[in-house]
Amino acid sequence: MDEEGVVTETTVIAADGSKTITIHNADGTKIVTKYDPDGKVTNDKDTDNSTAPQTDDNSNMYLWIALLFVSGGALIVFGVKSRKRKTER
Repeated sequence: MDEEGVVTETTVIAADGSKTITIHNADGTKIVTKYDPDGKVTNDKDTDNSTAPQTDDNSNMYLWIALLFVSGGALIVFGVKSRKRKTER
């Protein structure tokens, strides 16, 4: 890297149309992504993305979806009971 705090990107296009993009982050980590000629990401054994930064998003998405359905179901049940109670009077 030329200067501290600068992110650089290197793109190499091979003769067969495949592409390799290397990103050097400011903290010294490197992310390498390889694409086949169709533009799909390939999982090459030489590609090491183990230094990719973690997002610290460890939330369980299934838990939030289940909570959404349970709370929605509870609202429907209470709404139906409330309407029945009003019509019975």
